[in-house]
Amino acid sequence: MKNLKTELDTFIKQLDWTETDSADIISEIKAQIAITYEEDAKIKIGDSKKGGIPDVPKNFEWPSDKRGPLSFVLQYNCNDLQGVDGSEQLPSSGNILVFFRGEDGMEEAVIKYVTETDLIAATIPENTEVLEEFKMEFHQFYSLPGSMDLELEDDGAFVDDDIPTFLNNMVFNDEDADFEVLLGYPQYIDLSQEDEFEDEFEDEDEDEDEGEDDENENENDKEEVVLLFEIDAEIFSEAGGFIGGIVLANELKEGKLALADLLT
Repeated sequence: MKNLKTELDTFIKQLDWTETDSADIISEIKAQIAITYEEDAKIKIGDSKKGGIPDVPKNFEWPSDKRGPLSFVLQYNCNDLQGVDGSEQLPSSGNILVFFRGEDGMEEAVIKYVTETDLIAATIPENTEVLEEFKMEFHQFYSLPGSMDLELEDDGAFVDDDIPTFLNNMVFNDEDADFEVLLGYPQYIDLSQEDEFEDEFEDEDEDEDEGEDDENENENDKEEVVLLFEIDAEIFSEAGGFIGGIVLANELKEGKLALADLLT
């Protein structure tokens, strides 16, 4: 598709908003990768996927906590993501693997970054649930903060459904397209939680750099965070809902990943 971002910008400029300037809206746009799943697809070792058995190097140590092994949730092959707007935030190669506990609030999570190319299907620990396996397909997308979070003007003027409908039709030819996301803004999770995660990361940095002059701190020192995933929680629970994870931007690019508590 020819320059989706340009087409989106043009569409926004043509909308008739009286309370919000189109330039303000365009300035809030973030590149995003939409994820769909190909049913009954042949999945090879190292492919991007959700569920199933992770592909890992030999002597891989399966993540666990005090209650036992975590569940494998998804893996991104970073090679599959190159060339998409926003992919510069990700490592250029290797696989990102996500594990977490799908019960009791889904509060435990571990990310592994695998750079080895000689991979094998992991050995599943005893009594560990294996989730249904789906091959991922990636699509260029763009996102704005959700209607609860987007306050471009002091009067709280919100963007309606015109922009998501435009994007869904352009990318999927379906105004009600069903997909999950990587990067950009969450679709369903309350974005205001992001500040809590930034505070958590900042507290960790302060512990390491105790004694620095507070006067040197400013807004530009805040660590940028990136949405690593937002997926449908029904993979674990019939109750549904969505769950996501945020990582530090500089660590994501370097493959030195740390995940704060999950967003739900």
